[in-house]
Order: sequence, then structure tokens, then C-alpha cells
Amino acid sequence: MWFLYALLSAAFSGFSIIINKKALQKLNPTVVTWGLFVIPIPFLLLGVLNSPRPELTQLFFIGVFSSSVVFFLAKTLSLKSMRDNLLSRLIPLGAFSTLFNYLIGLFLLDEHLKITAVVGIIAIIIGVYIFNLEEKNRFLDPFILLYKNRYARIFLIAMFLTSLSTLFDKIAITNMNPTNPYLPYLIEDIIMGGVMTIYLSIRNKDWTKQVKMNLPLLLLAGIVYMGVGITVFLGFANGPLVLITGVKKLEIVIVLLLSYLLFKDKPNFNSLLGTFIMILGVVLIKI
Repeated sequence: MWFLYALLSAAFSGFSIIINKKALQKLNPTVVTWGLFVIPIPFLLLGVLNSPRPELTQLFFIGVFSSSVVFFLAKTLSLKSMRDNLLSRLIPLGAFSTLFNYLIGLFLLDEHLKITAVVGIIAIIIGVYIFNLEEKNRFLDPFILLYKNRYARIFLIAMFLTSLSTLFDKIAITNMNPTNPYLPYLIEDIIMGGVMTIYLSIRNKDWTKQVKMNLPLLLLAGIVYMGVGITVFLGFANGPLVLITGVKKLEIVIVLLLSYLLFKDKPNFNSLLGTFIMILGVVLIKI
């Protein structure tokens, strides 16, 4: 079942990226982020109320609160790193979040994979890296940037912390019986949504006006993003951390397809080559 949940999370995530891209044309990025955390809360609450009450261990609470703190820190560092027009040159380094997930799963969760799955993960890392590499860049340019630019190193730290937050998510979801993806997701969204609400109230006085004027778009963005979270949590409950997050990387293939169908954006050679390698990696994981 984990493979199906991972594929569904990739599909939801691909649609979410396209919707968020549309939302960012009209809204402040912080307001969009607020919507992704807050909009799902009432729906998640309904899910919790209509599900059996689970037994929770202490590790559940450690996982939920640690994930919230680490993810917030990761987002903060990620935004801090996106300076000096470096974003397009940094994005290929995001491929290494899958490597971090593999190492975290291996050493902290004792998740051992078949050799074909390991090769599949390596293929996905290479595929994502090539997919995001601009044609004008040389293959090693992001690594050179990592050596020379401190913002690139901050970005890589942010990627590691993002991977670490998924570890805490898995700890939370596997320390409840029966499994209920709504509860940990609800608690994390309440924490993150609360922090974002306080931040926006201090820094952006007209943010509520932006929300009211674009509520339908925010609702759609929040609901689709909720689909990402629920399917990822269900995947974590049933399969290895790195395989879930690895297969989820197919989200960029979904974005590529939707961008072509909706906006007539033609993929470049790197995108097509990266897509082929990623799909090959997913096939190897499934074998």
C-alpha cells in the first residue's frame, strides 16, 4: 500500500505546486504559506472527530512537536538562502534531500533496503538533480557554488532539516494505534498556523484583506495540500521513509506534464533526461 500512497502524494503535490504558482501571482508568499497550514484545520478536525480515538505514546508527542519546530526552522533558513538571485542555481541541490532521507532512515530507523531499491533511490537523486539543472550550467556548478557561497550552504542545511522533520513525522505516525493521519497533521498545522498568524499580524497589516479577496484560490490550495500531507502520513505508516519521499519526487514530473498541458511550457533536454532517470528509479524501487 505504501507505494500507492507515495504515488498519490506525488500527484497531489504536483497539482499543489501548480495551484500555488497561480496563488503566488496574486498573494504574498507568506499569506499563501499561512493558507496551506490553516485552511486544512477544520477538515482535519472533522477527520479526527470521525475516527477511532487512538492510543498515543510519548514518542507521538515528541514527533509532532519536533517536526513542527524543525520544519519551521527549515523554512526560515530556506527563505534566508534565496538571495542574490541564487534560487535557480540552488534548486538542483534539493535532490540531496532524498539522500538525507536515506541516511536518516538507515541509521536512525534501521530501515534496510534491497539493492534494487538503493539503486532506484540513487537514480531518483541523479534524475532530480539533472531535471533541475539549467542547460547553461555545468554539471558541477551547484557544488562549486556550495563551496563558494554561504547561502548555498544554508540552503543545504535547510534541506537536511526538512528531511529531519519527515523523520519526526514518521515517529509520530508510528506511535499511535490505530493509525490516524489526521491527528498529527492537525496538531502540526495548529502549531504552524498559529505561528504564521502571529507573524503576519505583526509584519503585514493587510494580510486578512488578501485572504478575503482570494479565499476560493486559498481554499483550493489548502485542500489539495492537505491531500499531500494525508497520503504522505499514510505512506509513512506503511513503508520505509526514503522510499515514500523518493517516489514522491515524481511530483516534478507531474508539474512538467501539467505545465505543458495547461501553459504550453515545453520541457528542455535536462527535464526530459531527468524525468526518464527518475521513472527508471521508481521502477527499480517497485521491483
